[in-house]
Amino acid sequence: MKNTLLHPETNFIIQSIEDCSDAIVYTDTNNIIKFWNKAAEELFGLTNNNTIGKNIISLNIFKQKESEIDSIIQNAINNSIWLSEISIHNNEHIAFSASILAKRLINSKGNLLTVCLTFQKINKDNRVVNSTINSLDFKTSLNNNQSELDNLKNTYHNIFENSPIPMWINDSTTFKFLDVNALAIKEYGYTKEEFISMTLLDIRPNEETDKSLNFNRSKLIKYNNNRIGVWTHKRKDGSLLAVDITNYPIIFNGKPARLSYLNNVTDFLATEKALEKSEKKFRAIIEKGNDVVTMYDNNFKIIYRSPSCERVVGWSDKEMMGETGLLNIHPDDRKEAQEFIKALMKQHGVYQEVSVRLLHKKGHYIWIKGTIANLLEEENINAIVFNFYDITDRKNQEDKILSSEQRFRALIENGNDIVSMYDSKMKVIYRSPSAQKLLGWTDEERIGQNAIDGLHPDDYDYASERIKTVLQNPGIPYSVNLRMFHKNGSIKWLEGTIVNLLEDKNVQSIVFNYRDVTDRKLQKEKLVASEQRFKALIENGNDIVSIFDKDLKVIYRSPSAEKLLGWSDAEMIDQKATNNIYQEDIEYASEKLREIKQHPGKAIPVTFRMKHKNGNVIWLEGTVINLLQDKYVQAIVFNFRDITEKKAVAEALSVRETQFQNLVERISDAFLSLDNDFKITYANTILENLMHKNPGILLGESFFEVFNKDSDKYIYNVVTEVHRTNKPKRFDCFSNVLQKWISGTIYPSSTGITLFFRDNTDRKKLEMELQEQQHNEQIRLVSATLEAQEKERNEIGLELHDNVNQILVGTIMILSLLKKSPVKTELIEESIINIKRAIQENRNIAHILVSPDPESKSFYEQINYLGNEMLHHAGIKTIINLEESAVSVLNKDPQLALYRIVQEQFTNIVKYAEATEVIISLELVDDFMLKMKIADNGKGMDQNTITKGIGLRNIGSRVSIFNGSTTIITRPEKGFTLEVEIPI
Repeated sequence: MKNTLLHPETNFIIQSIEDCSDAIVYTDTNNIIKFWNKAAEELFGLTNNNTIGKNIISLNIFKQKESEIDSIIQNAINNSIWLSEISIHNNEHIAFSASILAKRLINSKGNLLTVCLTFQKINKDNRVVNSTINSLDFKTSLNNNQSELDNLKNTYHNIFENSPIPMWINDSTTFKFLDVNALAIKEYGYTKEEFISMTLLDIRPNEETDKSLNFNRSKLIKYNNNRIGVWTHKRKDGSLLAVDITNYPIIFNGKPARLSYLNNVTDFLATEKALEKSEKKFRAIIEKGNDVVTMYDNNFKIIYRSPSCERVVGWSDKEMMGETGLLNIHPDDRKEAQEFIKALMKQHGVYQEVSVRLLHKKGHYIWIKGTIANLLEEENINAIVFNFYDITDRKNQEDKILSSEQRFRALIENGNDIVSMYDSKMKVIYRSPSAQKLLGWTDEERIGQNAIDGLHPDDYDYASERIKTVLQNPGIPYSVNLRMFHKNGSIKWLEGTIVNLLEDKNVQSIVFNYRDVTDRKLQKEKLVASEQRFKALIENGNDIVSIFDKDLKVIYRSPSAEKLLGWSDAEMIDQKATNNIYQEDIEYASEKLREIKQHPGKAIPVTFRMKHKNGNVIWLEGTVINLLQDKYVQAIVFNFRDITEKKAVAEALSVRETQFQNLVERISDAFLSLDNDFKITYANTILENLMHKNPGILLGESFFEVFNKDSDKYIYNVVTEVHRTNKPKRFDCFSNVLQKWISGTIYPSSTGITLFFRDNTDRKKLEMELQEQQHNEQIRLVSATLEAQEKERNEIGLELHDNVNQILVGTIMILSLLKKSPVKTELIEESIINIKRAIQENRNIAHILVSPDPESKSFYEQINYLGNEMLHHAGIKTIINLEESAVSVLNKDPQLALYRIVQEQFTNIVKYAEATEVIISLELVDDFMLKMKIADNGKGMDQNTITKGIGLRNIGSRVSIFNGSTTIITRPEKGFTLEVEIPI
C-alpha cells in the first residue's frame, strides 16, 4: 500500500482503514486499483498481490455492466460522494448483494487524487436504494441498515477522537465549534464544553479578527478541501501558537461543517527564524572581517574566495577562480605544500594549522597563517576549506620584538582559548573548535545543552549568581573563574569574561571567552613572576585606539590614552582630533585627513607629533582607516603607539648609517644590500656608473624586479642559492641588465643579503678577442689543410684520369691487335677484361677525388650520383629530400663541404652500418640555418660509446670552418643519424 493514495494529513488513519470491517478499495480515474484492505480480501477472496495495479472491472466481481460500474465511479467524482446497491460475487462464484459507497479524494490544489469505494454485504431484506447523497448522515438512505451505519460512524469517530493530530469540526456559517478531539483540548487548554460554547473567532488574536471574517466569507469556497495556511491561535492561558491548518467540507448532523487538521509549527518557525539570523550573522563575519576564507574542489582548484581575499593578496576573483591553490606559493615552500595537500586529501574533517608565503599581485611575498580542513565529504560544504589571515608585518618585526613574540606565540599557539555562545535560556548555540580539545566534549554532545552542565557542584551558586548579573546588565563584560569537568572526569579551571550581547542585532547571544588556567591554579606560586610581567605589559602598555565621528570629533579612547598623553577622557571626548597636534605637523595631519576621507576602507599610515598635557612633545606612529561607510562601525579608527624613544634611536642610527654610507661609498666595488624579502635597502654611487641610474630610486624595490629571472637568470639563481644555503658564493657572468661582465661575491646575513661586484667587461673583451683570434687561426689552418687536400685529390684524380687511363687504353688497343696473331686468344681476352675493370675502378676513384663542378651538375645530381655509385652497389636504398629554398642559398664552398660530408658518411655506412636504407635531407631553418640530416636504419650503437674516427673528425673539421655544429643520434638496433647545421 502506498501512503500517497491519501491526503498527507490523513496518513495516520491508514492502519485504521486497513483494520476496518468494511471492504475498502482505492482506484484512480481509470479504475486502476491502488489499495485493497483486508476486509476486501475476505469479501472477494482475492489477495492484495492479485489486485493492485489491475482494473477493478477486469476482476469480474460485478454482475453489472462495465458502463454501470464506471457510472458509479464518475458520479462520485462529479458529486463528491455516491451510494448505490450492486450485485457482486467472489472468486468462488458465490453471488451476493452489497452496498457501495463511492467518494472522491482531492489534494490541496483541488486535483483529484483517488476514488474510495466502500463495500458492505447486505441481506436481501435490507436493500439499499440507489440515490445521491451529500453528507455522512445516511439515515434516510440506508433505511433498515442502521446498525451498519452506526458501526461506520463509530469507526470514524474513534479515528477522530484518537488522532495524533489536533482536530475539530466547526459550523461553516457561524464558525461555532461542533466537536473537538482530545489532542486539541490538550493543546489549547480549553475543556470540551468550553470549546462547544465558543467560535473560531474566540481563539484568534484581536488583530486577526477582520482577516478571519474576510477569509471565511470570501475565500472559503475557493479553498475547498485545501490547506489554508498558517494562522495565529490563542490558548486559554493567553499564549500564542502558530498553526498550519488543512480543512475539508463535511456534513455533520445534517448541517454543512468543516473538519480541520491542526499542525503546531510555532517551534519550527522560531527555529527557521533563528537559523536565518545565524546565517546573516556568520555571513557578516566572513564578508566584513579581515580573515580570508577560500574553498577548493577535489583537484585543489579555487571555487570560492571571501571578499577580503583580494584585499590581502591583490589578485581578483577573475584572475584566480579555477586556478590551482598552489599557483602563487613561494618556490621554497612549494614542495612542502604539495606533500601537505597530498596528505590532507586522505584526512577528512581534520583541521590543521598552516603558514606559508604567497606571491602578492604587486610582486612581493606575504606570510599567511590559518587552518585548513578537507570537508569534501561534509554535506552542504563538499570542499576543502582554508581560513587564513595576513601575518606579514608580524614576521617582519620578529627580530625587534623577539622576546615579546616568544611569549605571545606561547600564549596564542599553545593556548586553548575558547569562545562559547548561548541563547537567552543559557543553551549552548556555538563553540569554537578548541572547545573539544580543552574539555573533550564534542559539539554534538554540547550544542543545545545548558551552560552549567558539567560544572563543578561547588561553583553552582557562583555561576548562577554571575549569570543572573550578566542577564540584568547587557553589554557589560564580567570576569568568570570556575571549574568544569573534562569528559574523562578530570577537573579544568576556566578563566575568562562573559558579556550579554542579546540586544546586539549582529550577535544576539551571550558570549563567553575563556581559557584553561588549570596549571596556573595548581602552580600559582611558580607563575607569580611571569604573571606580574604579563600584567605590567597589559596595564602599562602605550598602544592606543581612538575612534572619531565624521566631523573628526573624539568619541572613544582606549584606557591607555590618558596614561600616554596625560589628557583625561573628560577633556578629550567630543573634541577635535587635531586639537593637540604639534604646530609644525598640522599641515601634514590635515593632508592625511583629506586622504583618509577620500579613501574609505584603506589603512593610511601616519607619523606625527602631539603635545602631552605637561607640555612635552611625543612622536606617534600608527594607521588610520575610514570606516564611516561600514554600518557596523560608522567611525574613523586610529591605532597608534608612542615612538618617541624610537625616533631618538633612529637619529642615533642615522649618524651611524651616515658613517657606514661614507665607508661604503669609498670602496671601488658596487655595493647592494637586500633584506630577507629581497627588497633593496641600500645601493652605493658606484652602481650609478654601472646602471646609469640614480641608486636612490632603487630603494624599496624588489631585487628580482631589477635582476629578474628572465633577463639575468644566473644572478637570480646565485642570489636564491645564497639565501637558501646561507653560504657566500662568488660569481662571474654577463648581466643583461647592466650590459656588462661583472664578478664579485654574495654574502648572507641574519638581516638579508649583501652583494659586492665590479665591472670586468674590458678584461672579458680582451679574453674573448684572444679566443676569437685563436679560433680564427685554427679555422685558417683547417681550411688551408682541407684546401690542400682537395687540390691534392684533384691532381691525383686528373693524373689517374689523364695518364693511367691513357696507358690502359693503349694497352687494350695493342692486345686487340694481338688477337689477330696465332697466340692464346683466351689469355688476351682475360687481359682485356681486367684492364677494363681497372679503367672503371680508376674512373670511380677519379670521380671521388675530383671536386664536383656545380656549374655542370646540380647539388641534387651530385648527391644522387654518390648514392648510385657508393650505396646502390652495396644494396642500400637511397631517399633524397632537398628543399629548394635550402639548395638555392648554397654557394660553392658550403656546397663542396656538404658534398664531402655526404661522401664521408656514405663511406661509414657502407663499412659499418649494415643498413638497407638511407635518408638524406636538407632544409632551411628560421631563414638563417642550413640543416642536413643523414639517417640509416642500420645496427646503430650506444650513444655513450661513440668514438670519432677519421671520417667523423673530417666531418667535424669541415663544419667548424663555417661555425657550424654536428649532432649524433643513435641507439643499438635503432640506426644512426648525423645532423649538421651550418649558418648562412
